[in-house]
Amino acid sequence: MDVSRFRDVPVIDEEQWSVLVGAGDDDPRALLEELIALFKEDVEERLQPLSEADPLLERAEIQQHAHSIAGSGSNLAASRLAAIARWLEEAEDYSPDDFSEAVRLLLDTYAESLRELRERTKGL
Repeated sequence: MDVSRFRDVPVIDEEQWSVLVGAGDDDPRALLEELIALFKEDVEERLQPLSEADPLLERAEIQQHAHSIAGSGSNLAASRLAAIARWLEEAEDYSPDDFSEAVRLLLDTYAESLRELRERTKGL
């Protein structure tokens, strides 16, 4: 798997972030803190079983978890996380090594996305 394909995808989508900030008219920080908490809960619930899945035997489970992570990432402007999860969901075939590398990248990107979202929210 060539992970460089994801380096060009921004960690946070600026346009989507602007929409989210604008959605919390009275108190965007409170709204975003709530959304980040929900994002964290949903993604972490799915990362564990995804990281333990056997890519040769549990394809449907992998796709289900990856689909949910991609949706959560997209909803909260975490575009790189969403792109990696979409790759896991849509790839027709990958080796166990590619799968392991994608999961490691997904875990790292999740941590980076969460850190960036929290920093941006504090700055509001």
